[in-house]
Amino acid sequence: MLPSNIKLHDAIAGLKHDQRRGWPLHFPEIKDETLNIHFKDDLTYHVGKIIEIERYRSYYKDKIKHVVFYTEHLGIKDFFKDAKELNFVFYPGMLHQQNVWMKLNKNKLDTVFNFDNKASKFLCLNWQARPHRDMVVDKLKEIDNSIYSYVARNKMLELQNNNSISDYKSFSPWGDDIENFKSLDKETFHPIYQNYRNLLSCAALFNSTCFSLVTETRFHLPFDYVTEKTIHALLALHPALYVSNKWHVKCMRQWGFDVFDDLFDHGYDSQPNHKRIQTLFSANSRQLTHGIVITDEIKARLYKNRQHYYSNFNDVLTELYKLSH
Repeated sequence: MLPSNIKLHDAIAGLKHDQRRGWPLHFPEIKDETLNIHFKDDLTYHVGKIIEIERYRSYYKDKIKHVVFYTEHLGIKDFFKDAKELNFVFYPGMLHQQNVWMKLNKNKLDTVFNFDNKASKFLCLNWQARPHRDMVVDKLKEIDNSIYSYVARNKMLELQNNNSISDYKSFSPWGDDIENFKSLDKETFHPIYQNYRNLLSCAALFNSTCFSLVTETRFHLPFDYVTEKTIHALLALHPALYVSNKWHVKCMRQWGFDVFDDLFDHGYDSQPNHKRIQTLFSANSRQLTHGIVITDEIKARLYKNRQHYYSNFNDVLTELYKLSH
């Protein structure tokens, strides 16, 4: 388990994010020997710089050596390996909290997702507009074997039990799962709960497709950023291709997950940004056009992946947190 007794100061001061200027930030006073600043969301990469870190460097100047940045990015240390005055700790709070919630609802998840109605089509779910998603969806329009959504561009899919998008947004904040919130901080877990409800609402789509093309939140970061989008695919028993930052697949392997190298060509994972999407589509043309066969052996590995998430994933994150100090 990640420690919860550390005094952390929230870095992000508001929800409005700008692709060039980053997040609005808090600049707390350095009162003690160390100031711990926590980023609960991803950092902004623009023109070769991490915008939020550069703003903190500019503000604290020589005192920046007394600041420790707690982030969701394991590889950020490598990006700043020559900046000895900067201190980083891998603190995957969102992944940890999501894991806590999903384990509380393990029985529900295990019941909802199954292999009963599999077809050869694959699934690609998109909500917010992103340039890399625009590129992917343009390609999907030419692939008859794809089932895809892009809510920000008004490409919708029918949700579970014929729920519309407006129905989904009107769900009770705690729904039928209120019992699982009694011991949890509701403010912290509310966004995770929304993601969980979103996953359940798409169960019929996952159950009727054979794999996912996951379009992650970020594509151009020079380090890892794994979100619920990747986790949802493995909970829904889907092998996956990933449109994400470089080395996303490598990260999943290091965390102990089966990425099904025998089903997919993940060579795109090492490619630079301008080649990665095209390489993914070219190298996996057969799978995208015709689908894959989910054999009993593949089913067993998918179940094993999900069990690894339930049983071991928080231990993996905790060990990585300890090693990052």
